[in-house]
Amino acid sequence: MAQKLYSAIPCVLLLMFSTVSFAGSISGTITKDSRPAAHVIVIFQQNGREVARAITGDDGFYFVRDLQMGTYTVRILHEHGVETRSVDIDSSGANFNFIVGAR
Repeated sequence: MAQKLYSAIPCVLLLMFSTVSFAGSISGTITKDSRPAAHVIVIFQQNGREVARAITGDDGFYFVRDLQMGTYTVRILHEHGVETRSVDIDSSGANFNFIVGAR
């Protein structure tokens, strides 16, 4: 009986972890007034929980890897405030460019 139980454990673990699908790398550029927005914090949230965070470089570029497929709330924290967007990420990953301060 114990032998059968131990042989079933790897199958259960495989099923548990096979339901998680990662989109891979997500990247993009943040701009303001047609110029790169440096040192902007980009936060990806899913179901109200932060799952990833990046800070743009001097060129406005950010990069996040290993996000699961799904819909995310993206909070963009810049020198003039916070902006929120919604993005859908599929299995191929994505490139999202944001313009901050746009009205």
